[in-house]
Amino acid sequence: AATAGVLPMVPGAMANPQAANALRSQNSVRDETITRARAAGYVIPPSAVEGSFIGNRIEGIGGKAAIGQEATLRNQPITNQIARQEASLAPNSPINEATLSAARETLSAPYKEVAGLSKMADSALQRLREARANSTLEWQHYNRTADPAAMRRAQGYDNTANMFETALEKIATNKGQPELVNQLREARTNLAKNFDVERALNLGTGDVDAKVIGRML
Repeated sequence: AATAGVLPMVPGAMANPQAANALRSQNSVRDETITRARAAGYVIPPSAVEGSFIGNRIEGIGGKAAIGQEATLRNQPITNQIARQEASLAPNSPINEATLSAARETLSAPYKEVAGLSKMADSALQRLREARANSTLEWQHYNRTADPAAMRRAQGYDNTANMFETALEKIATNKGQPELVNQLREARTNLAKNFDVERALNLGTGDVDAKVIGRML
């Protein structure tokens, strides 16, 4: 739908179906993102849809920067609400380190269960938590500074965490509890979402930065 408003502005697009199809293919990811964003309630500035004539006129009259700022302000509550859902927070809960940490305590129940199977498992869980915490700090530093050294350290901590994740799954399997492996994997996904929200969180405002989430993707 978004591409339809662009095609008339491209010379020969309407006269050349192959060119039109190629343009649709090139823009398919962007168009799907815009469609899903609108379905979630996001306001999309006209320039984000590669400027139809009417859209450009609207931004020209209202001011592109002003319209973009207005869209950002209107979209922030939607971003925050989606972040709450993904981080397993209550709908009206504030988004801060304390609430995110409390949610992780609930989400990590399967990890606590497997940690009780052996001293090795308990030690692996502690090392896993340390790696995840350090990873979050390094990614937050990278988001603020774009320091490549911080990114490398964060990736190293992520690799360490993945190693201990695998170790815990093996312990659960060896202890004859394969159903716990599935619970661990589900918890791992939910915890990863929670940590991603914390990485993108502005501690001063309690808002989640959608641009940081986008860079993660």
